[in-house]
Amino acid sequence: MLEAISILLLANAGACFSSPDERAAILQLDENHFDLYDDQGWRLVASRGEHCNIPAAELILDYLEQHGEESFSRSYLLHWHAGQQFAFAGETRRAARQFRLSYVWRVEDTELTAAWNEYVAGSIAFLEGDLAGLVRAQAATPHGPMTNRDVLDGLLNCFDRPYRVAYGRACREP
Repeated sequence: MLEAISILLLANAGACFSSPDERAAILQLDENHFDLYDDQGWRLVASRGEHCNIPAAELILDYLEQHGEESFSRSYLLHWHAGQQFAFAGETRRAARQFRLSYVWRVEDTELTAAWNEYVAGSIAFLEGDLAGLVRAQAATPHGPMTNRDVLDGLLNCFDRPYRVAYGRACREP
């Protein structure tokens, strides 16, 4: 039975790439093209269906390994995006592990950094079923652009739902 599941997962992962060479080509993209554009990089793979969330996450991890984290200005965001893809697929342990790697520990932009780190903490709390931790993080996150407070509101509003649902816009409404 486990072997049949593994074969099915490999077949689905193959459907996430348009050709055998596409994965290798994506891994050669520069950081911006790999991470930021909807029609390139990991986002292109993830857009091909829910069955592509895990292949997209693993593509991000392979990209980080191949290029070395120290060479990226935003490696924390690559970990974050890998975590989100795992979370969308219901792989909460793998997602939480990647989210933990996305904390930012720099001194510039302290307000934005603090808001980001609360967002990370709240998201991990959600994945781990820690309602008190999510409430703490949400309360510590200011309203405003670039704080992700609305996402934490949604995670709190739909605490009993899967991440894929709770992250969505419908859960962010009061």
